[in-house]
Amino acid sequence: MLFEWKITDLGNGEFGHVWISRDEEYSRSYRIFVDPTNVYGHFDYWAKVEDRYNTLGNCELPSEWFGYKRILAFWQSIGAPIADREAPGYTAAWFPWLRVGFTVHEAASFGDCSVGEHRWHVDIMIDGIPASELVAQEDAKFEKAAEAAMELESE
Repeated sequence: MLFEWKITDLGNGEFGHVWISRDEEYSRSYRIFVDPTNVYGHFDYWAKVEDRYNTLGNCELPSEWFGYKRILAFWQSIGAPIADREAPGYTAAWFPWLRVGFTVHEAASFGDCSVGEHRWHVDIMIDGIPASELVAQEDAKFEKAAEAAMELESE
């Protein structure tokens, strides 16, 4: 792992993360994982779970996907720092979803998880606020604007 940011508070002292690692096969390439449920922190457990088909791999973003490019570009724009988990007082910062260029809905979608046929959702944190709250606020604004447009249209 080269660098990490927190993205979820799992409520038990654990956090989900976005993390970047170097691709061991291609030393100039990077791998980016979005791991909202801390699969990596419990890899020994997931390695033994039946129907876990590539659980950690499901967290990896394909390099051709726009999210991969945004995260990598942001990390490089801040100097491509390397995290030192052994440093006294080390703690990962919260991932700056909006600053990186993700919309609230895009960020919230990173909390959609699956292992085999099992699916669940974890609330991503955006600027200290659960994404579900921000999505609800945006949806309410959209509905209000749509209602206003309908009123104007009917006049």
